Amino acid sequence: MTVLSTNTATTSIARFDLHAKPASGTTSGSATLSVTSKHGDSTLALLAGVSQDATISFRGTNADKFVVGSDGVSHMYEVSRAAGTTAVADYEGSASVTVTGRLCQAWSSQTPHSHSYSSVGSHNYCRDPSGSGSLWCYTTDPSQATENCADPNTAETLMSVDGSGNIEIAGGAVFEGAIVAASIYRHCTGGDSRSQDYTSRHCYEYHTTSSSYFDAHAVCTAAGGHLVQLMNSDEETFIQNLVNDGSATFWIGYTDAEVSTQWRWMTGQVSYGSAGVYSSWAANEPATSSDGSPRCAAKTGGTWVSSSCSDTHGFVCERP
Repeated sequence: MTVLSTNTATTSIARFDLHAKPASGTTSGSATLSVTSKHGDSTLALLAGVSQDATISFRGTNADKFVVGSDGVSHMYEVSRAAGTTAVADYEGSASVTVTGRLCQAWSSQTPHSHSYSSVGSHNYCRDPSGSGSLWCYTTDPSQATENCADPNTAETLMSVDGSGNIEIAGGAVFEGAIVAASIYRHCTGGDSRSQDYTSRHCYEYHTTSSSYFDAHAVCTAAGGHLVQLMNSDEETFIQNLVNDGSATFWIGYTDAEVSTQWRWMTGQVSYGSAGVYSSWAANEPATSSDGSPRCAAKTGGTWVSSSCSDTHGFVCERP
């Protein structure tokens, strides 16, 4: 589907395109949506297709073109400046760093270098007011007055994140995912052993001190969390590795204390698996009490068992 502007008096184009069909002679193709403005230059384009990266391309406020999305083999996510064909004299982009990485001085400023190009503007973007044929600027380095800028028509990855959470920023700055995560989760210091899940961003702390269910819950809430919720098999494995004792029995945040025989996590959340509500109950569990008193869940030997809430076990706290 294509919608064109009714303005045909000039070379300007205003167009909206929506395309989703197999390529000619094939069984696969791409789905695209594009919004085109003046001179046929795409202002916004979304692209996704079979065996293709999903990307969003758009023009910035200063005419730079950017691409955001899953792009490339080694990077799961990138933000990049797209290649262009803009002549130096027509460049209106926001590049403001020289070829050696020096930050440009604002054209309206006379510090640290005085000059006669204040009329260029109050910004510090690379320009060519002297007509040299190359983009340049005055730098903020007192020892270097002027320097050429990088070619704005060359594609450049501004930021990328790979599958391990490693972040690389243009200019060579690299942040290792594990180090970044560790700095974020330094608050995970409670319990007798602890670990962080860098995917969920939750902190898990194992307490070996035997406590009743609600005493254990009080410890967790006082620390800003709750008794652990085991929402899927991956989380169960993670917690079992944290406890690291196959014979240990410890409380988890599952109970029918609110409504008898209606088991709920303490936060009210519910997680569904392929067979319905996710659980790892042992055979003949959960059992009900003969006097109708509340039952609470504990994990032992890889399965869940129901127990009197007044029994004492170790416990695992979970904190976002």
